[in-house]
Amino acid sequence: LSESIPAIFQELVVICHFAAPFAKEINHGLNRWTLKIPKKDFPYFWCMEQLTLTTPALLFSAISLIMLAYTNRFLAYASVVRNLKDQFLKEKDQALIRQIENLRKRLYLTRSMQIFGITSLLLCVLTMFLIYIEQHVIAVWVFGLALLLLILSLALLIREIQISVEALEHHLGDIE
Repeated sequence: LSESIPAIFQELVVICHFAAPFAKEINHGLNRWTLKIPKKDFPYFWCMEQLTLTTPALLFSAISLIMLAYTNRFLAYASVVRNLKDQFLKEKDQALIRQIENLRKRLYLTRSMQIFGITSLLLCVLTMFLIYIEQHVIAVWVFGLALLLLILSLALLIREIQISVEALEHHLGDIE
């Protein structure tokens, strides 16, 4: 079979045969390859045994850069909060209270972003360990959870950016 399949599709076929031994046949035509799987066998497809050590390892650099960005945001907010506190103690301006509340909300979001990002990284490491000890099914689920936490972290980043833009629009409104 492998001699009649173009090289680009051989890996896909090997993965499908490895992860889905229930596949009944592979049809090929003009540049079209299909894998026929009977509906009664479909629940076995989630096994995804082709998850390797390199898959979660790919997220290390991405998560590390994201965590660096989150930490920089957190440190910048901490500096602004200290400055606003000193300014508030001198002036007692109500506009400063709104800014401090806005920054508090953004700090909590940044903390949550960091927690979800770090947990995602820890789960990637756990996934690699589970793959190493050949617990593939559990590794797939743990890796899926790691991806969901990373998605949640990025969604919180979007919300934090929206709050930041609203705060800047408020400042620009004061100028106009």
